[in-house]
Amino acid sequence: MRDQPGLRWLVLAAGLHLHCTSTVESTAPADGGPDRADAAPDVAPDAAPDTAPDASLDAPTPGNTCADARPIGDRWVVPVDADGEALRCELGGTERAYAWSSITVPGRAVLVLRSWDATRGPDQVSLFADCRATTCLPTVQAESEGLIVRRYFNDSTTPRLVRIAARRGAIVLPTIEHTAPNLRCADATIIERAGTYVDDGPFPASDPAPACPEVLNETPGPVRWYRVEMPYLQGNTLRVTAPLGVNMWLVTACGAASCAAAPYQQIYNETLRVLRWPVARGATAPLYLAVGRRPELLLSTAPVPFTVGMDFGIGGRLCNDAIRVNGTLDLSDFETRSGAERIPVCNDTLARTVRARWFDVFVPPGHSLIAHTLEVSSTVRTVWQLYADCDDRRCGIAAPPTPFVTTLEHANTTTELQSFKLALGNLAPAYVDVLRVRVRVFRPSPNGTCATARRLAPNELVLREDLTTGREGPPPCAAGLPRRSLWYVTTVPPGHELAPLLVNRSEPEVRVDLPDTCPAGACTATFANRTAVPIEVTYAVSQEARLGFFATYDLVARTVPLP
Repeated sequence: MRDQPGLRWLVLAAGLHLHCTSTVESTAPADGGPDRADAAPDVAPDAAPDTAPDASLDAPTPGNTCADARPIGDRWVVPVDADGEALRCELGGTERAYAWSSITVPGRAVLVLRSWDATRGPDQVSLFADCRATTCLPTVQAESEGLIVRRYFNDSTTPRLVRIAARRGAIVLPTIEHTAPNLRCADATIIERAGTYVDDGPFPASDPAPACPEVLNETPGPVRWYRVEMPYLQGNTLRVTAPLGVNMWLVTACGAASCAAAPYQQIYNETLRVLRWPVARGATAPLYLAVGRRPELLLSTAPVPFTVGMDFGIGGRLCNDAIRVNGTLDLSDFETRSGAERIPVCNDTLARTVRARWFDVFVPPGHSLIAHTLEVSSTVRTVWQLYADCDDRRCGIAAPPTPFVTTLEHANTTTELQSFKLALGNLAPAYVDVLRVRVRVFRPSPNGTCATARRLAPNELVLREDLTTGREGPPPCAAGLPRRSLWYVTTVPPGHELAPLLVNRSEPEVRVDLPDTCPAGACTATFANRTAVPIEVTYAVSQEARLGFFATYDLVARTVPLP
């Protein structure tokens, strides 16, 4: 079975609690490494309760005062009757329930104290700079495998003697980590592969991240630093996701006065934050990632996980590198802020510009182009703009910014193939930039109007009908907003009822209507022929046009005998 270090610490603490009552092991070198956990003693399962402790564990009992503190060993079992006085770092005030030890922490090293106390109360272990100290040394505390883990970083380059007060009955397991924590950019932790990493800060000291108002309009607090050195990142996109209460900054040099230049971007939604950075081929600049809590969570000591990954490629940053559209292109979690150039918003009275992502589109004769963007936040303001080519930036066809959904549509009524560069930008003031995008080139269906309805036999099934190929017009039921429709006609035999059935709808808000007048009138869901002659019934499948992203569906011209 694979060894688990956290479990070994817990077993060691529990074993000592049974094996010892008031002893400290002989003093070990102060710079002992984290492999001390491997020195756990073997305790026979059938040992008598009154068996004397091993002589190798005997050592002088630490003092009851700071001045009488003895060097701590590999393991320290605090006497249950300890009554030395010490400050309580968490609860405040003092209490006579402590024993004292000391340890020398090398420069730029971390002292890690794992402790166990049957009471599981606060203030198990406190650290002090000297015996005159009236405040505790700053530490980071977490819980792991049933143990309290307290970490102290000696940020100096010289060793420091630290006094330790531990509460009666506690078991304390010290180790020294000689690798400095990543509080400074120069000490950044290397990230070499995709995966989840844990920020266990904040330590009190910090090399702050730069202010980046374009990216994040918040003053940076304590951060942890990481250097991203993942292979195959060039030509692809670095992606970092973190919980909503976490901020992330990206710089290309330690000490940089600002964040990495655009197209750096950050995305917000209700559950997480996402940082994406397209890395150019041949790029040599390092990437430093700073991770920190938002201001309202700075006092929290809970570990923060974040995930680093890679998205392959990032097309459309430049017009000459436009994303090719072959028939239909459906994209989710699409963003525009990685666009490498800004373009003017067509016909905009405020003369604004936006970063654009580009698409390469060809529209054959008799075909149409339609492009949709959707974002659930009402703050999003996407714009679509169509250009003849990359060198011709005259405003032609454009869809102005609208909330939620923006749609651009163009029909090629010529006899020649048309080529376009399609640009997508976003004017959202809060950089809400998680977009659903669909670009389609299609031939309109002939049954886009009531007058040209497609004939279906009773109970005939048609598959993969596509409302994109329909036509926008007044709602079939003469009420509401314009709808995009496809029309059908079925001859209903005498004594039968037509009840068209929609199945496998790819989008919501799709319905079938039977108006009493073509193309609009009072609607019903079914039609009953109670006469002695066949009757032709015209009906429409439709979807509200302003929402875009039109559905595909299967339709059954269901016709059943009347009861």
